[in-house]
Amino acid sequence: MSNSSIILFDNAAEENSDPSVENQGAEIPLDVPNRLGSLEAVLSHLQNMGFMSLGSMHRNYLGIFVRWVGRADHVESAPNGSIPRNMHDGPSACNIFGLAKSDRLFQGDWIGLASHHLGVAIGDGMLYVSWDGATEVDHWEVEVLGDDVSFYIVSQVITTGFETEIGLSSQPLQDSPIRPVEVLQVRR
Repeated sequence: MSNSSIILFDNAAEENSDPSVENQGAEIPLDVPNRLGSLEAVLSHLQNMGFMSLGSMHRNYLGIFVRWVGRADHVESAPNGSIPRNMHDGPSACNIFGLAKSDRLFQGDWIGLASHHLGVAIGDGMLYVSWDGATEVDHWEVEVLGDDVSFYIVSQVITTGFETEIGLSSQPLQDSPIRPVEVLQVRR
């Protein structure tokens, strides 16, 4: 898989009136300089089913993951195109609350790394930092620029969620160039 690929989920079953239509996930590598794309991989449901407007397809470092929403099914492909998993995770049943189903029943180590820079806002003596999706940020450090053109740590705050508030209590700190730094640390 190249970094210039389109990964898409085709729900294909708008009204579910054509039994031959099924959902599928597709990967389309792009040749950007030549403005060309070609279908490289198609992942279909194990039982060739179609679900109205449901499902998703995501790329991760292991390959592609397709989730057939509304069913406890998923497909995973490896980077070489092979399909190590194409499965139904468990029974589905209907009760008075609607469809009861199992979801993905297993999970290995997972680290969420955001694909964008952290978000920062300053206001009312507070520094607000956010890096949605970064599961491994253990704590935040605020550094201030000193007279010797070096940065010094002036505050450390343990991360309790995706967004953190850091108090900027002293006036010199509020008037100095600052930079928030995320500290990535594997939590086990």
